[in-house]
Amino acid sequence: MVKTGLQNKFVLNLVIKPCLEGVIMLINLSDKELLLHKDDRAFRILYDRYWQVLYKKAIARLRNEDDAKDILQEIFISIWNNRQQIEFEETLAPYIFTALKYSIIKKVERDLKKGITMVNYIRKFRRKLFDLIFPVVNKGGRAYDQGL
Repeated sequence: MVKTGLQNKFVLNLVIKPCLEGVIMLINLSDKELLLHKDDRAFRILYDRYWQVLYKKAIARLRNEDDAKDILQEIFISIWNNRQQIEFEETLAPYIFTALKYSIIKKVERDLKKGITMVNYIRKFRRKLFDLIFPVVNKGGRAYDQGL
């Protein structure tokens, strides 16, 4: 069924326009005001405001994408689940960067207790790389281990 111009205008005015206006209204709110909303869109806006810069900081400290993503996921979930108890001025930045700092410290301490260090990460990477390369190199009947 082909939509007529009247149907398109109806969809635009009653569905799309109010949604866009709601998102635009939310984007202009402060962090504190966004946390007062129970709307998932408010969470998404906070996430979009901070995720990239937090991710860059986490990667710089941890040097592991999966660990950085895990920590950020935990931070954002915790913030959203505890948004009524969190006290801060208008911007969430000091709170969220402090949460990141202490999450990274805890992660590093846990890894050290488990004996996981950067050397171990490098060894794991080399093993994975060898496991990927070995079957390809071994196709000719001879295996080459060139110091991997």
